[in-house]
Amino acid sequence: MIVNGMFGITKRNVMFLISIVLSLFIFYPTVNRLVGLSRVSELYSHIQLMPLLSGCFFYYKRKSIFSEVEYSLALGPGLIAAGGVLYVTISLTRGANYHNNNDHLSLLTFAAVIVLIGVFTLFYGVKALRCAVFPFILFFFVIPLPNLITNVSVHLLQKGSAEVVALFFSLLKVPVVRDGYVFAFPQLSIEVAEQCSGIRSSIALVITTIIAGNLFLLSGWTRIALVASIVPVAILKNGVRIVTLSLLGAYFDEGILQGDLHRKGGVLFFIFALILMWGLVALLRKADKQYVVKK
Repeated sequence: MIVNGMFGITKRNVMFLISIVLSLFIFYPTVNRLVGLSRVSELYSHIQLMPLLSGCFFYYKRKSIFSEVEYSLALGPGLIAAGGVLYVTISLTRGANYHNNNDHLSLLTFAAVIVLIGVFTLFYGVKALRCAVFPFILFFFVIPLPNLITNVSVHLLQKGSAEVVALFFSLLKVPVVRDGYVFAFPQLSIEVAEQCSGIRSSIALVITTIIAGNLFLLSGWTRIALVASIVPVAILKNGVRIVTLSLLGAYFDEGILQGDLHRKGGVLFFIFALILMWGLVALLRKADKQYVVKK
């Protein structure tokens, strides 16, 4: 029965799956570009994982999502039409000067996701859509970030990291001379470049934190507080990494700044960020329980 999920063989489920297959066939050029992007860009290496994560949460929440289903003949077709019109419009403007390749793909993917959400809503209804908000939030991470958002995020992380590095050097009494993003030691200089912004690990941290908030926190305000903490934690993590590598390079071995610890050691500092986030989750869980008791 459909009330037990979308995994039984029913007319509704078969029609839904056929519609999804047809949609993916139509969107194949965009899907192909997405897969190619995820293979060549470290920034988007998470894209192929997101449908799987989204599907896992659909299965995890299947009882609530599919407890009551109905056809939505208003919102569902409306979303399909809106996404379809946007997709066609963006497809026809690929050569326009105001679209670069990344932004063009971002808009196409956004339109395709809207169509897929519309197909789901058409066959399972508005209530199912409300219950499936979180899996769809995860699915939205298949959309490449527009260049404007990427550039602003990189600049924020770069500037914040440089300030944290300067603070740590001051607290540790390290003799450096700062010139913007450059910190000069007596024997070498290091620069907090855009590549040091940690944008890739920050995206991974955002995804991990959103999942943790959904699994372990109960109230909306604690989940919002957890997400809001991502930026300062990411900046702190970047600062700790840069300071650690800089001190090791300046006082032990300059080769460290070009070695594996610099190129591949980010996972160690990502674990540090996860530990910080888990501590915040623990504090917010206590606040959650007190809030529930008072309420």
